[in-house]
Amino acid sequence: MKDLEIRKRELENKRIQYENNFEYAKNSLRIQTEENKSMREIERKREKNLLTIIVIVIALFFSLIILSMFMNKDELLIEMAKVVGYIFGGGVTGYGLGLQKSKWKGKEEATG
Repeated sequence: MKDLEIRKRELENKRIQYENNFEYAKNSLRIQTEENKSMREIERKREKNLLTIIVIVIALFFSLIILSMFMNKDELLIEMAKVVGYIFGGGVTGYGLGLQKSKWKGKEEATG
């Protein structure tokens, strides 16, 4: 009889433990979902701000080009073309080097 009572208490304790684990997991998933949602929102805002800045810079650049054309400032146009060339060349070079570095790093981790 005593064994049955002990067994009954053990089963009741396990049931309570499983319920607590279930509630903990449920709350953990809810919090994680909310956190992921806020992180996506922050990332979306950051991308929107970056896109806005890029559009403004490009609009200003083209406005300067148009203004230079109307004012017959050929030297300014030539200098702006050089700047764009340097920026584009540097960006492509930096991107290529970064890509190579990530490939090398991946190979080192695979062999390492």
